[in-house]
Amino acid sequence: MEKYKKNGNRSWPPATEWLLVAIVFLLPWQARWIWYPRMLNGAFWEYGSFSLYAIEALVWVCLILAAIRAMRNGFSTLPRLSWKKFLQPSGVIFIGVIMLLAAAWSSLLWATDRMVALQAAFRLTESIALFYVFVLAKKTTQQYAGIAWAIAAGLQGVIAIAQYFTQGVFGSTWFGMAPQWPGMLGASVVELADGRWLRAYGTFPHPNILAGFLALGILLAAQWYVRRYHHFDRVLALTCGICASLGLTFSFSRSGGLAAVFGVLVWLLNVFYRRHWQDAMRISRFIGLAFVVAGVAFFVALPAYQVRVSGEGRLEKKSYVERQAFFREGMSGVLEALPIGVGIGHATVKSSRTVPTRPGWDYQPVHNIFLLSLLELGVAGMISVVLIFLGLVWRVVLGHSFVGLGVIGALFILGWFDHYLWSLFPGSLMLWLGLAFSTSMAVNARTN
Repeated sequence: MEKYKKNGNRSWPPATEWLLVAIVFLLPWQARWIWYPRMLNGAFWEYGSFSLYAIEALVWVCLILAAIRAMRNGFSTLPRLSWKKFLQPSGVIFIGVIMLLAAAWSSLLWATDRMVALQAAFRLTESIALFYVFVLAKKTTQQYAGIAWAIAAGLQGVIAIAQYFTQGVFGSTWFGMAPQWPGMLGASVVELADGRWLRAYGTFPHPNILAGFLALGILLAAQWYVRRYHHFDRVLALTCGICASLGLTFSFSRSGGLAAVFGVLVWLLNVFYRRHWQDAMRISRFIGLAFVVAGVAFFVALPAYQVRVSGEGRLEKKSYVERQAFFREGMSGVLEALPIGVGIGHATVKSSRTVPTRPGWDYQPVHNIFLLSLLELGVAGMISVVLIFLGLVWRVVLGHSFVGLGVIGALFILGWFDHYLWSLFPGSLMLWLGLAFSTSMAVNARTN
């Protein structure tokens, strides 16, 4: 993962570089072909069904092109390994990745539903491979990809605003969106005394996933604002940041809001600690404007937020009880499955066999990717995830990538309070691309 030479044939083909940017921009695109749907206790089983995402096909093309270039050059595009590098951040990350992949694929040997485990292991491998292709891409490609994420977040924010004020999500097979409205059974809503308010989904399957994407988008939009000096760039970056902040507000996601605030605070504290006053002023100006506008939206939706924050509403109490139940089931499953785990992708398989009488839609993975990795992949999986995060923190600290620390901090919060970064393919892409961004952004990477 060290900075590699990009001269001549050592860089990725132009198609690969542009596909990386396209994949980042199209990450919210949820269109997919469910080629083998499965049911669990009379309900569609999301975590046991087999599908092909439209964006997944783009990932395949990108990885195949990168692999062809690597083989033609005798794998000279890849960083050379030596035992000394295992004592460096890139070595720690590499060890963690190898351990994670080994644990995932070996779990197929004892997984009770090997097809589910195979799909989960394959998608984890896809995401990690894309992570390395991104890290080894040209610096300009990485910068354009960051801008693409910020613009996509701005567009998702506009869609979220429209969904909140119209109180509806239109269904679209092409965009992969299911129709949602406040009175619909299973829709994510905030329940007030005078009715139900639909939370914004964007084009994602759940408001919390939208919020995670927007939280990272705000950080990347702020980075775009700070590092580009043209007036047009700054206006567009600020516009995207404001729209993403509004979308985050109307998603009513506590984990997403906390991730955005924590990521910004980590970034700002490091900038102030290093006494980069000019950057601190630019970041503060951007965040101040974005959060002021979001604050206005917060007061517009204040009654709903009072219910969400206090947790006093009927649905809020139900959500809290369910999360506690998922956590207890997860801990019980961990103790039963140690030290090797139940198999990758098997959290809901384990739950359905432990408590077989619940409705199918009620089976969800534990809302914590660290505990989830321990449940599914055992001690090796948990250690590998911790090593990857620690190695990345070590790397960005040495590289003075302050915004990178903010991105890792935001991903940590998202992973601590939800499961989609591990259990869903769009979430997995979000996690690994976010980690790739964190290692690729240096504080002195300025462009005119």
